[in-house]
Amino acid sequence: MAAMSLLRQSLYLLFLFLSVSLPSPAAISAHPFLDRERPIRWSRLTPDKLEPDIQEAMRRTRASVEEISRLRPEEMTYENTFGALEKSNGLLTEGMCKAYVLKSLCDSGELRKAMDSVAPRVSAFLSSVTKTAEERLRQTHLTPEQKRYMELSMQSFRDNGADLPPDKRARLEAIDRELTLASQRFNNLYMDARKSWTWTV
Repeated sequence: MAAMSLLRQSLYLLFLFLSVSLPSPAAISAHPFLDRERPIRWSRLTPDKLEPDIQEAMRRTRASVEEISRLRPEEMTYENTFGALEKSNGLLTEGMCKAYVLKSLCDSGELRKAMDSVAPRVSAFLSSVTKTAEERLRQTHLTPEQKRYMELSMQSFRDNGADLPPDKRARLEAIDRELTLASQRFNNLYMDARKSWTWTV
């Protein structure tokens, strides 16, 4: 078990090293946190880019949900409903994952401030888009495998308050924001304690 854990850590560090050291042939993206080209250009992931990039990811996700809402039942397929929603959510998720990795390796006051700003909004945003998505995706014709994926997705929507009345859903979004901020503060304190820790022999 320890050997496997060490192997995973070694591969992860190798991935990060290659992402930093190898040049990317792709054109420079206007939104580096949303750029899916590999290797990742970590040097371009700066705190001032995080907030506008995450706002752009949320805009694209909301646009995907609105596009799904405009589809007629006979037009709906897995690709233009679940596929489109997964793709747009994946962009937002990847942007936030890069931010968390960056914070764990290159923590700074500027990055903490940016994370404290965007993390609660992302949490509330994901809760807010679930109701519209659930109502429309139920009408999609699916294979058994896709139907199972739909069931899991719908359960995730319900866990995020899709079935709640507007007032309770708003309260849930507020709680999600508070929990996210508390988690951010705990993480900051943990990292501060880790930096200040010493071992005298």
